[in-house]
Amino acid sequence: MGRLMLINGAPGSGKSTLARRYIQDHPLTLALDVDQVRGMLGRWLDTPTEAGLLARHMAIEIARVHLGAGHDVVVPQFLGRLDFIVTLQRMCEQLKAEFVEVVLLSSPDEAATRFARRSDQSTIAEHQEAAALVEHYRSRRPRTALE
Repeated sequence: MGRLMLINGAPGSGKSTLARRYIQDHPLTLALDVDQVRGMLGRWLDTPTEAGLLARHMAIEIARVHLGAGHDVVVPQFLGRLDFIVTLQRMCEQLKAEFVEVVLLSSPDEAATRFARRSDQSTIAEHQEAAALVEHYRSRRPRTALE
């Protein structure tokens, strides 16, 4: 049976880079980027919460098929809440697949700097969409008297 490796960390911490390096040395390993799955949904930014949850459900089923075929899956994803992590771990238990979580750590200042630099300079759709998602939520939050 395969192995699912979750690479968790702040945006810009190197999750996708590490996933790409891993799959280069492990034939038929799937790099499963949930943000790419979400990006395949039309007008996902109109309903980002629903789109994000749907993309996670889709990613779970993709991983289930790939692991069931005996292949490894790498999921580079920033997860601040446990629900998706627990779901991935339970799926692995059901399939008798190994579950490994790797967490890439950085200071809040370093994470913010990397995210801003990546958002401003990137031509990668997922990076641009992440910046759009931040702006979407920023524009919807109530302003304080100091802003």
